Amino acid sequence: MPVLRGLLVALLLAVPARAEYHDASALEGALRDVARQDGGLFHLTELTRDADGTPVWMMQVGPGEAHAPAVLVVAGLDGRDVLGTELALSHLEGLAAATDSARTLLDGATLYVIPRLNPYGAARFFGKPQAAIAGTRGEQDSDGDGLVGEDDVEDLDGDGRITLMRVAGPEGTWVEDGGVL
Repeated sequence: MPVLRGLLVALLLAVPARAEYHDASALEGALRDVARQDGGLFHLTELTRDADGTPVWMMQVGPGEAHAPAVLVVAGLDGRDVLGTELALSHLEGLAAATDSARTLLDGATLYVIPRLNPYGAARFFGKPQAAIAGTRGEQDSDGDGLVGEDDVEDLDGDGRITLMRVAGPEGTWVEDGGVL
């Protein structure tokens, strides 16, 4: 298990700051850049697509041999968590920049990284109006009107953000909930 301990320590190393977060197309481009940096160590795979058709990517680092030790890193499960995606991508870029060290570290083991498991939620973070969506798009009746799938967020003041909503108050009236959504 020293290989796995070393791999986990490498994943916890400092990550450089970024000027901006990666939307779906920028993330795909960055992952493809990492996969091209070394012949044979990095393998990019499209695992699936979300309901909107956006790919969910997985990067395999190492040989991927059956019955060999492996670590799975999954980020971006919650659409509001774009930082986890950036951390996963930064670690991949760091391994790609030090391929010889990565080969030594991963000798006999494989690292699997899914940097953004919830591309739908992340797309809402980057969209206009910007919305914080934890889950995936689903067919649900959010407003209780008997219709499904039509209850989207609305930017009522045109500032590109959803920051206020009304909720049922204790007396049955609608009151403002000023928490940022």
